[in-house]
Amino acid sequence: MNCLIGKNNSGKSNLLKAIDFYYKSLNDEPVNNLNLLSSYSNHGEIEITFDTNRLEDVIRTKKENSSYQKHMYKTMFKSELSEWEYLYKKSDNKKQYTLTLKIHKNNSISWSNQDKDIREIIHRIYPFFSIDTRRIDLYDWKYLWNIITKLKFLNTSNLPREELISFIDSKISSKSNSYKEYVEKINDITDTSQYDYQEMLLNYIKVGLKGHTFLIDGFDLTKQSDGTNSYKFIEIFLHLVISLTRREFITPTVFIDEPEIGLHPKKAEQLIDSLHIIYSNFKSTSEKWEKGKYKTPNPKFIFSTHNPSILKTTVKLFNKKDEHKVYHLTCKKNKRHAVTSCSTMNSYFEDDRFVNVFDDNEAKLFFSNFILFVEGETELELFGNLSLKRIFPALNKIDVYKTNEVMLKAINPTKSNVAIPFLVLYDADKMINIDLKNGAINFLSKEVDIFKIRNSLKYSFWGSKNAYLHKRLGSILKLNGVKNHLTDNKLAFKKRNISDLIEKINSILLEKERILLAPNTIEGFLISSRSQRIFIKWIKIEFLKNSTPGSKGDVNVIIEKYKNTILDKSNLERCFLSIFTGWNSSKEISQDNMIFAHKIRAMMLNHIVSKFKESQITKSERLIIFRMLLKGKSDTLCSIENNNYNYISKETKVLIKFLDKNVIKFIPSCNSKTGGWVSNFLNFSIEELRGTATSLAELEKAFTFTFPQISRIIEDVSSSID
Repeated sequence: MNCLIGKNNSGKSNLLKAIDFYYKSLNDEPVNNLNLLSSYSNHGEIEITFDTNRLEDVIRTKKENSSYQKHMYKTMFKSELSEWEYLYKKSDNKKQYTLTLKIHKNNSISWSNQDKDIREIIHRIYPFFSIDTRRIDLYDWKYLWNIITKLKFLNTSNLPREELISFIDSKISSKSNSYKEYVEKINDITDTSQYDYQEMLLNYIKVGLKGHTFLIDGFDLTKQSDGTNSYKFIEIFLHLVISLTRREFITPTVFIDEPEIGLHPKKAEQLIDSLHIIYSNFKSTSEKWEKGKYKTPNPKFIFSTHNPSILKTTVKLFNKKDEHKVYHLTCKKNKRHAVTSCSTMNSYFEDDRFVNVFDDNEAKLFFSNFILFVEGETELELFGNLSLKRIFPALNKIDVYKTNEVMLKAINPTKSNVAIPFLVLYDADKMINIDLKNGAINFLSKEVDIFKIRNSLKYSFWGSKNAYLHKRLGSILKLNGVKNHLTDNKLAFKKRNISDLIEKINSILLEKERILLAPNTIEGFLISSRSQRIFIKWIKIEFLKNSTPGSKGDVNVIIEKYKNTILDKSNLERCFLSIFTGWNSSKEISQDNMIFAHKIRAMMLNHIVSKFKESQITKSERLIIFRMLLKGKSDTLCSIENNNYNYISKETKVLIKFLDKNVIKFIPSCNSKTGGWVSNFLNFSIEELRGTATSLAELEKAFTFTFPQISRIIEDVSSSID
């Protein structure tokens, strides 16, 4: 079972045309010429190699060969060689036969072997059947009769027409001879060509059948939907080809172009499942004889498809050694013509964990223009943002896939040997951890293992690019375990710029592994010094929009209470949280009380700013704290949820708790990592930038300045897509 995949215009249908041309030329059938696009050669070639090993064994070992089998043996194997010379050379060159068709620019053709008998044998023993689902006659399946006559050898010469007529006449009109006379009168009146072998065989076959009009579940084809007819036609076709060749030495090749056309995805899966059932029913798996099982080679099936369901089902069901192959076609165009390349995908997966979860989402990646592998939901939300896609249309052409180590190991295009551009986006903790006791950066042997990468470059030629990269990684690894001074609150490094270090490593990872590390987490791409102004404005607007006065009871009573209270730092927070509880007020708030509530909220905003000033943290540390509040990490890879949080200064923890309680709590999208804050903030930012941009180009430029890391990824994607 073979799947042929690739983008439109990658050459899949052209392969069908080339094989079809080859086979029609074998049989001297009229055929449309193939266009030769080469500027450097006056001809093109189609070369096919046939496995003749079993054919030879069958016709050599059978005691009573037919005249045609003797003809095959003499023509293809024994030839002019003596018996001893044949036996000597058999093991060297008789296991396969290669026949090349040369197509000249003047549309003439020539064969590597001019013996017409050889071509006739190949056409008959290795027949080629093709189905273009766009051109199936869904209501007339006469093509199936054509197939049936090519899958069986029967000697019709031993049944002369006169004997057949006499036999039928004796059975249905023995006294009157009316059948015989009726046939003779038709012969006298009409002038017809003689039946060829295929026509004669079909007539004999049909006589033994109960009818020749195809039905589906007892109903005529005209009563069915196009999808049902297409499915059933292909299913019957596949079953016939397998069933009728199990005891023959005929080995067909079947090419079906886009079998999924007109089929529901589940029906497409069912088609492959049906094929696998009939395949398994006949397949012998034991060295001993098994009734109804055969070791006869199966027909070769080639499915050219754009359907992930077909690819997925093929990979999962035909999962034994050599039961399937997946070929990935890519087309590169230059000024004069296009060149198609074909690679064989590594589609047998040793890890059962992956095979069990391999589904349409994974299968569709092998049809992708570009795959961006990410760690979590935040990245999916970021790169799936519609506003962002309108600025950078290249994002509409890629697949963003949330992965893990098991999945990535299986479907990484480099590992699976498919020519699909990709990028893996990781947080920094997939390569390093930071000891907050002494500031040491420790390189890990995890998803990103630069020890392993450096070791792979160990024996590079002196002066080569790889030797240079090996040296650079060596310099970087000298930092492993070296102590660094951290800020008192443990949020950042005092002297070392961790972003610069990650950037140096990224320049190597991008080239060697197609990996890009965030300096901390993806949240750091969004909340940075460049986006600081917009982020603070967004937080303030979201806070004001979502913090509304209300309580379980009558909030007016609570407001009246605080109206008569002198408010200062000691009770302002309590007053604010009493009035702004997050509950909708059950009673209408008076205008005076609403004015007072808004006054309290404004005072609280000033109080928050004062808190920052009192903590004496820097602007960059302020961003780090907000990053952590939104489930990101500090420059030292500390998050609220990991063990490193224990080393954060007490004052910083108090500030984080204060902000969480008095700010983040009131912004619904910020209450969880996947609450929607990414989309909310990104949409706000784009609208802010749009307000000062006079064109899409200016907007793109402003976005690139504000979010440089995100823009870098998008630029990498854009440059990799045609």
